[in-house]
Amino acid sequence: MVNLAAIFFLLEDENPEFLEITGLGNVKSAEEAQGIKLVEKRRIERLELVWTRDDKRFMEDDEILKELLPPDTVKRFELRGYRSRNFPSWVMGIATYLPNLTTIRLWALPNCTNLPPLGQLPELEPLTIEKMDSMRKIGGDLYGGIRAFPRLQYLSLEYMECLEDWNMLYSSSEDSLNEHMLPSLLNLYIEQCPRLRLNPCLPGAGGN
Repeated sequence: MVNLAAIFFLLEDENPEFLEITGLGNVKSAEEAQGIKLVEKRRIERLELVWTRDDKRFMEDDEILKELLPPDTVKRFELRGYRSRNFPSWVMGIATYLPNLTTIRLWALPNCTNLPPLGQLPELEPLTIEKMDSMRKIGGDLYGGIRAFPRLQYLSLEYMECLEDWNMLYSSSEDSLNEHMLPSLLNLYIEQCPRLRLNPCLPGAGGN
């Protein structure tokens, strides 16, 4: 783990395969976030971006995340403690910017009401979404279009107290298309989502 206080010294010449940046809420300016030069670290395969409870939060979280575009070498990505409601453009275009992602974990994003189009990531296999307290519905925003999640095998939804509806079909009125979005899913794990209703129920999925 690399603490933010040391990040600017360590990353100027370092190019690690695994990088965890914590305390992002202590960043004071866009220039400070840009100084990490994350997109230039071409060996990174696993990346974790973390805001913590003790952060001072001088800037909005989305303003910081905007400046932290990762290199397209990243395969495993975790976003934790992010409090902005919306995501910057690189997250909303994640299939273009990070096409090699195989694993994603979104954890403790209390104010987000919509998800980025993770379904368009061609290599994504496990996906974990936890503690998104404002999320009430999952649908087309997550899929991003037809043929979503072509390789997703494991999906976990945990501690989503307000999540009520999950539309598991992609519908298009233009061509009368109704397509299940999880063709390769083997395991579905749902915990502490007391209001959730699947629409329709997922056929043939294992899970807990």
